[in-house]
Amino acid sequence: MALTDSLTGLRNRRAFEADLERAISMARATETSLVVLSFDLDGLKQVNDSLGHGGGDQFLSTFGQSLATEFEGIGAAYRIGGDEFAVISARALDDDSLQARIKAAIARVQVESAVQTGASSGIARFPEDAQSGGDLLRVSDRRMYQDKLHRRVGR
Repeated sequence: MALTDSLTGLRNRRAFEADLERAISMARATETSLVVLSFDLDGLKQVNDSLGHGGGDQFLSTFGQSLATEFEGIGAAYRIGGDEFAVISARALDDDSLQARIKAAIARVQVESAVQTGASSGIARFPEDAQSGGDLLRVSDRRMYQDKLHRRVGR
């Protein structure tokens, strides 16, 4: 229970940090790469305001399960806090493949929860973008917030 998010059933931030350090150690030892994806849901406040906190909780849970489904077999999904999620994948996925999985997860949420929303995302790759878990998360977070800003400006 200490490593599981009670709302979504996904592994939590504590588990994410431990798993990321193990994944980096394995990638170093095998001279392979890995990917860290960061996600931030758009519109959770509006969902809570219109559907109540129970609706917001369902929205979070649905998104978490959608991520887990889309990345099953190639990565692990985590809820790392509030409306922020992450995925660690030791598979060398190209950007198009990653974006297709992200779009599929968002589409599933829109169908299952009847909420028209999206998610901002950011990608960081080891060893190209950073050498430590903390730095990988910072890079993917920075790119996620750049994506969020770009999506807001694009509206």
